[in-house]
Amino acid sequence: MAKTLQKFMTRKDVEAITRLPRSTIYERMAKGKFPRPVFPDGARSARWLEAEIIDWQAKQIAARDGKSVGRSR
Repeated sequence: MAKTLQKFMTRKDVEAITRLPRSTIYERMAKGKFPRPVFPDGARSARWLEAEIIDWQAKQIAARDGKSVGRSR
């Protein structure tokens, strides 16, 4: 099975894409309703996986439309 590289996103990237403020992102993370970040190779700031943010967005759209979305991995 071939491994693919995944893109890391900064908090500012995540805020811009989701249009959620920092406080809401961290509040939802604490409730298990938003992807948790990783800290790659000694980075001092959090990074989110782009694929997990895209998956979260798809779930929000599906919830709005009354559909179910499975994890694609």
